[in-house]
Amino acid sequence: MTVFPATVSKVIGTAGWSAGFLPLAYAMSGAAGWYRFWVADGAVADHHRSGAGSLSGFLLQDVYGAMVAHQMLSVVIGLAAGLAGGAVASAVRALTRSPALPAP
Repeated sequence: MTVFPATVSKVIGTAGWSAGFLPLAYAMSGAAGWYRFWVADGAVADHHRSGAGSLSGFLLQDVYGAMVAHQMLSVVIGLAAGLAGGAVASAVRALTRSPALPAP
């Protein structure tokens, strides 16, 4: 029961990040702050190492690739956290349960 909410919360968080980041990236495209952001992020250096022709194309591919990878990773982390939480709750419940009364 705890796996589903943990998974959904991770996916919603990643979707919210994506929905906020993409419009901001497109709105800032071409501005001096936009370029400084990608330099600080390390994406410009990655672009130079990759040999890709267009920085904009490289960044688009990088951002979309990260969004897919984060969605997959979010599901895995959500499942692991949900299973761990369920196991801890079950263990605490089993350890704090009062012992059974002996048969007469």
